[in-house]
Amino acid sequence: WPATTTFYANCVISKTVCEPELSIADDLEDGAMSHCSLGVSWQEISNHARLVNEGKAIKRFYTGGLGQFTQPDMFEVWVCDILDPCSRNSAYLSLPDLMCYTFNEASRTFKPLALNSKLEFVRQV
Repeated sequence: WPATTTFYANCVISKTVCEPELSIADDLEDGAMSHCSLGVSWQEISNHARLVNEGKAIKRFYTGGLGQFTQPDMFEVWVCDILDPCSRNSAYLSLPDLMCYTFNEASRTFKPLALNSKLEFVRQV
């Protein structure tokens, strides 16, 4: 983004033009997952990072930065949840397919992205 660009919750001000709110990169979003929602807070994510399954502790949430897809002050981080209702977990899958979200810094909400199999944020569960 040019140095003259400023991000706001509902638009981008670049010089004197207000453009519609930016979205995360299209290749990260899966429209079929737009109905998904992550109903937890960052505090809950940090408190419930691990859970017990069949006697062993496993991670529930995985987090990281968006790297090249970062939009400063708007979209900077992602979180994937192994127990999300939109995740695909079954005995037929060798690895669970976690549902992933990005955090909208302006609205303080989680925006659904796609399954980890598309994004490849989490390499090993």
